Amino acid sequence: MNGSRVNPNVDDDDFSDYDVVFAVNNPDKYIKDTSFIEFFGKPIMIQQNDIFINNQKYYIYLMLFEGDFRIDLQFFPAKHIQARNYDSLEILLLDKDDIIDNLPAPTDAIYRVNRPSKYEFEHCLNNFFWCMNNVVKGICRDELCYVKSMFDMVIRNNMISIIDWYIGINYDWKINTGKFGKWYKKFLSKNVYELFEKTYAGYDYNDIWNSIECSFELIRKIAKPLSEQLGYEYPYEDDKNMYDYVNRHRDYHLKNYSN
Repeated sequence: MNGSRVNPNVDDDDFSDYDVVFAVNNPDKYIKDTSFIEFFGKPIMIQQNDIFINNQKYYIYLMLFEGDFRIDLQFFPAKHIQARNYDSLEILLLDKDDIIDNLPAPTDAIYRVNRPSKYEFEHCLNNFFWCMNNVVKGICRDELCYVKSMFDMVIRNNMISIIDWYIGINYDWKINTGKFGKWYKKFLSKNVYELFEKTYAGYDYNDIWNSIECSFELIRKIAKPLSEQLGYEYPYEDDKNMYDYVNRHRDYHLKNYSN
């Protein structure tokens, strides 16, 4: 079993799923015959995916059952079980044929935030500021889908990386912030987290302008001290130029297009 239920740093709750790997001689059997599912109860919904590792095909069933428990069940070829992708969050439940090497104690080591290179840090900030012009362009053209996608998918990914590094360096790079930053609230100060919350907006352009303003404020608040700690350069000129650009178009847009 792997995943959050074997993570010593995570408290299980009713939504914690069971991630289980079965090493079997014939994985195809469980595609042709799915009667094994009935053993767990009545499913609400199932998703089945094929996965390839080292040119080996195996299967995973993502299953949500009545009673609101979830099992992600993999069927992996037994003869290739030692070649599976390493997961530091893993415990052995049963090895009746003695084919699996002894596993170390589970740890979230491979999920921890890594120190960025100079290029990674500078490129991330460069993209954060550069793509603001795309958001502005989309707002002024009334292209909401483009605006939301550019801000919430592209720029936010840069924001997430910077927050991860900010948390990581303050925990000596021995911290796991969770998938998509789901544990940020535990690791950020109250004022920083509240500012991060304000970077989320709905469909109203006024709200989006405000979320952009908060994004600039957030990046300055965390990326400036982070750059000093890392020994890298903060792009002060890009920050100023793009902030002026955004505000110039924001003022024009609010004056001429707001209801």
